[in-house]
Amino acid sequence: MQILGYNVYYTGSIYTGSHDVAGSHASLVASALKAIYTWPVSLASGKVTLSSEAVLGVGHLNVTAPTPQGQVSSHSTSFLDPAIFPIEFTWHAANLTSSTGVAVWLPLGSYDQSARIVHGLGQNHYAIAPFEFITYDMQNAILDLAIVGETNTTNSYTKYRSGNDITTTLALSYKVTTHLMLGPTAYYYKQISDDKQDGVNVPGGNRGQALGLGAQIVYGFGPGLGVLLKFFHETLVRNRVGGNALWFEFSVPLRL
Repeated sequence: MQILGYNVYYTGSIYTGSHDVAGSHASLVASALKAIYTWPVSLASGKVTLSSEAVLGVGHLNVTAPTPQGQVSSHSTSFLDPAIFPIEFTWHAANLTSSTGVAVWLPLGSYDQSARIVHGLGQNHYAIAPFEFITYDMQNAILDLAIVGETNTTNSYTKYRSGNDITTTLALSYKVTTHLMLGPTAYYYKQISDDKQDGVNVPGGNRGQALGLGAQIVYGFGPGLGVLLKFFHETLVRNRVGGNALWFEFSVPLRL
């Protein structure tokens, strides 16, 4: 069993098209835990292992936005939608690890239908996210590549459906010492299909986009035990919130 912790502080502005909305602001503080269980079975002479995962989190969101009636602010402290990873296949080679599977986000987080802006940190719809994670050990550095697609179902209250998207993340961590690594990291988020309202494409599509550029520091204390600190600044933002994010993550092995 492995426990991963994710903690983020995010602050930014709301973008319509490629322009930020004057007077808008959003901030988020969130924490989540992921439990990973590796099944006592393997395939391909031990080169392929199987695992299952679950994620549960909580956060606090503040949003300020201009309206015809003036500035409106709203906030919520609530549970995030949980996620399950029913089966993840991981292939192990001498210096290469590749994991593939599908995550499912469940509409069980807090959602207030009567709220004007912030309905809660739950999305009130399912999301299905196939993924591929690749780690390549280059002796003096480690290259990590993550590709995650996402398909959303329709929000049963608003009848709004966000389009499909793909997020690609890349990190290059140089081995400074036996325990310490640091290096650049980046991600590119791109929505590839239009949003829909009542089954009809919204005008202009409202497709989101963002390029995050940053750096990270990783410190490993031992097998499966370590911490990570990373920062992203977002640019090329379209039709979503764009700003800065500070992440703190940790990994702890558990013996059952």
